[in-house]
Amino acid sequence: MTIMPNNFSQQFILKLEGDFKNGFNATLEIGEQNQPPLIETLAELPSHTQLWELYQNWQNNYSNAGRVTILSSNAERESSQNCLIQAKALKQELNQWFKSTSFFPIREKWLQYVTTSKITRILLRLRSSSEEKLINLRRIPWHLWELIENYNLELILSNSTSETDKKNKFPTEKGKVRILAILGNSQGIDIEKDLSQIRQLPRAEIEELIEPQRHQISDRLWEQPWDILFFAGHSHTENDSGKLFINATDYLSLEDLNYGLRKAIDQGLQLAIFNSCDGLGLAHQLEALQIPHVIVMREPVPDIVAQEFLKYFLNAFAGGQSLSLAVREARQRLQGLEDNFPCASWLPVLCQHINTITPQWEDLGYRPTTKIPYRGLSAFRTEDAAFFKGRETFTHQLLTAIETNSLITIIGPSGSGKSSVVLAGLIPQLPSSWQIITLRPSDRPCYNLALALIDRLNPHFTNPTERLRQIRQLATDLRQEKEALRDVIEALIAPVANTRMLLMVDQAEELYSVCRNEQERQSFWERLLEAVAINNNYQPYFVIVLTLRADFYESILGDPTCSHRLLDSLYPLRPMTPDELASAIIEPAALFGVTLEEGLTQRILKDIGTEPGQLPLLEFALTQLWQKQEDTRLKNGIYDDIGGVQGALAQYAETVYHRLNEEEKKRIRRIFIQLVNPGEKKRDTRRLATRQEVGEENWELITQLANARLWITDSQLVLNDKNELKETETVEIVHEALLTGWFRLENWLAQDREFRLWQERLRSHIRQWHSNYQDNSALLRGNLLKEAEGWLEQKPVEFSLEERIFIQKSQQERSQQRRNRLMGFVASFAIIAAGSALIYQLQQKWSLQLVRNVASGTESPTRELSKILGKFQRETDKIRLSGSFDRAIEDYAYLMTASQKLLQEIPDLPDSASIKEISQAAENSLAQTIQEHRLPQLESELKQGNFGEFNGNDWSRFEEVATGALKITYAILMSRQGANADQDRNGYLTPGEEMRLPCKTLKDIEELWKKFTNNRCGFRGKDDNYDAPNCQELAQYTLTVKLSFTPYRYLLEERLQQCQILPIESESSTREP
Repeated sequence: MTIMPNNFSQQFILKLEGDFKNGFNATLEIGEQNQPPLIETLAELPSHTQLWELYQNWQNNYSNAGRVTILSSNAERESSQNCLIQAKALKQELNQWFKSTSFFPIREKWLQYVTTSKITRILLRLRSSSEEKLINLRRIPWHLWELIENYNLELILSNSTSETDKKNKFPTEKGKVRILAILGNSQGIDIEKDLSQIRQLPRAEIEELIEPQRHQISDRLWEQPWDILFFAGHSHTENDSGKLFINATDYLSLEDLNYGLRKAIDQGLQLAIFNSCDGLGLAHQLEALQIPHVIVMREPVPDIVAQEFLKYFLNAFAGGQSLSLAVREARQRLQGLEDNFPCASWLPVLCQHINTITPQWEDLGYRPTTKIPYRGLSAFRTEDAAFFKGRETFTHQLLTAIETNSLITIIGPSGSGKSSVVLAGLIPQLPSSWQIITLRPSDRPCYNLALALIDRLNPHFTNPTERLRQIRQLATDLRQEKEALRDVIEALIAPVANTRMLLMVDQAEELYSVCRNEQERQSFWERLLEAVAINNNYQPYFVIVLTLRADFYESILGDPTCSHRLLDSLYPLRPMTPDELASAIIEPAALFGVTLEEGLTQRILKDIGTEPGQLPLLEFALTQLWQKQEDTRLKNGIYDDIGGVQGALAQYAETVYHRLNEEEKKRIRRIFIQLVNPGEKKRDTRRLATRQEVGEENWELITQLANARLWITDSQLVLNDKNELKETETVEIVHEALLTGWFRLENWLAQDREFRLWQERLRSHIRQWHSNYQDNSALLRGNLLKEAEGWLEQKPVEFSLEERIFIQKSQQERSQQRRNRLMGFVASFAIIAAGSALIYQLQQKWSLQLVRNVASGTESPTRELSKILGKFQRETDKIRLSGSFDRAIEDYAYLMTASQKLLQEIPDLPDSASIKEISQAAENSLAQTIQEHRLPQLESELKQGNFGEFNGNDWSRFEEVATGALKITYAILMSRQGANADQDRNGYLTPGEEMRLPCKTLKDIEELWKKFTNNRCGFRGKDDNYDAPNCQELAQYTLTVKLSFTPYRYLLEERLQQCQILPIESESSTREP
């Protein structure tokens, strides 16, 4: 015997299969919804044709009764009276039938459990030999059974089969209850009253179709999701189907809307209400489509009865009752109309699919959503407040604190949720009278404060350049003028009474980890503390909230500008309790109808442990779980697959990393270490880098990883050196948890820590140089310059263009100083020993070195250079004749470049014609020497069919990554073995370097490649610069593609055009190899 506890929540399902002529097989199932029954009892009901006859007699009298009033005819009164008599007889006979001996087992079991259980619903499932007989069975007023009425239960008609299409579940978000209200043929009825009732529903969005055409209904069903389909008008059941009269001339069957209704049900249609006559045929058709719930009228319904039922039902349903209880209440209240409308309370019928849960009004309006309630490695934002759970206690403390404190410093370890508790906890709960301003200090705190304030001061900027100038002016005021911030705050607050302002300084540790300018930092603190001093002693109207990493507490202690105030304002953010963490795990998912598998929450809590800073790892793991959920369940097996809390981040980062090719992996490493501020005796922190700093050629790869959520990209406006407004894109690591949560990045940082610490010092020197208006006295000197040259030689690709220029200018300044000292020495020596051979040798040596320095960029060309070029040319010719071809090739390249630079930078030279001749002669000699002593190697490789390959996109390592003729071609053009065009050794041409490529050499290479590939391969294809469909030797690409890559591929194209190898009119392409 099955024993169920008291107050057990369950459903009763009564199944009757058969007909009144042959009797019914009966089954009672008791158990939990959507679970196998705990109790199953079998019985029988005997044949009873008289019961069907009694129903037909009642139906005939009901149809003739109409509304009974003082003006009703005797015939109408008699029909009404007969209707009541037949109703009483039908009810008695029905209950007597249910007392049949063969049905006793079910009756006994029903009585046993109906008093000890909390019944959620009573379902009646009827089956018969034909659809028409089934409709007739449903017409019987089964709810009159005394075991239903006596216990005030509501009988629900259910579909005859429990088969259902398996539908995947998806997360859903609560919105408005969308109702499609179709008002059909209204002849003789007032359907406007129905519409008036629907319009009063809370949280409802209603679309009304008044006497529509069929296609209009179909379009609405297809195009938009609906929660409720409502119809008012005339309808009729014929055989086993129903008809709706949608306008004055047309009617349709639900079969005519079959596809549209299926679409609507798939999109979430929960309830169809047909407040019209004789709707059991309609219900039967909709059940075949597996609609969850349908309300119809059993028989023709008087207009007033329909109106009153709708009013009672909507009030109860929207008022909080479940659907079935709302139908029961509305149906029972119709009894108050039965003096005029006999048996009105028999008419409403609720039909429900057996596998659906009876809803309440608040359960409607949910739509599938792609939102994710967890934030991965990102902080919660103000718009994420609904998902921010578990910090309610601390948020309440902050709300209390801002009523009496003007300075609040939230301190906690990295990853404890400091930013989130302000942005998603405190700020969303502030009333609208508060103005909110947020900023991160970064390396320019005063500028970023001005940036945060400027649009509040003037929200109507139309000229971006003017806006930027105003920001810079305000930043200057904040640095230099006392009370500057106080003046701004008072100007913003004063216009509106009772206005209060909150300034959030997020990640205040950046004042010490990123900002290297002590004066800037001091000015920032001074302005903040001046501003909070304006508050009165009661309720501050200006409040500053700072978030600070706990490991920078000592930096605050050691800063006399702010320590005296900040130490009194500390609010430690303590680790979340297990209950708070459970709330943060479970509640955001529940908002979208998603649950966690049993035991998963406890496993996650155990894995988090008590270590500080685990919240980003938790949120990341939950985000991964969410994206891999199955049927709105977060499962233990998936948690294992992602590596748990501790392993999810590293596993995800590794997955993204291993999708890259080998060349991209090398670039990713370089980029990652540039996005970290290495800590000296402190933990490492993220660094915001510009597009120029990480390299233009890397931006596509950066975008790729930003899409994978490992980096965050943004943009900012700045004025460049030409005082032009320019948008600069930026990138940073998504969260500092990645710095310690991904073992590969930790290893990279450990290996390159010494270099990165030095590089940050170099960047500090560069900032100082800019602040001194690029004065030469701020350039690197002595050991500092030697150290920079050493690192540049070791890691040339790790330097930004700005850093290389700074070192180059330092080298130029050193050369100038050396030259000045040398000339001073020469002049002094000349006084003592004028005309000596030593003076002449020193001068000649200096003059030849000057050409090399100018060509390599360590010195700028001067007019004096024009007097040296001829001598340098003659010396190089001697070197060539002596057989030192390597040295000759190198010096011809220097001579060619130096003369070109001289002509470009000093165009008004009186002897420019002779310099052009020297430049052309140097180019010719270089090309001739290359032809004689380099091209034979290329010809040999091509002749053997060893065309070569290039594995990657980093030509700076061409000796390792290239082979065969392709490798030799690159060496001839770009390396010291040939034209030496790649001066900065980054592996590709940068502006100016293309002019070092001799035209004759380019033509000679073109001819050799064409010769040994039967005119299939060269610098250009048949139709464009990049594609060579017949060049199988280079994978259908041209030499232009293989030897250069974006962003400066166009430089090679332009040089080829100048050398008349490519037509001027050729179009460019953007296809990548």
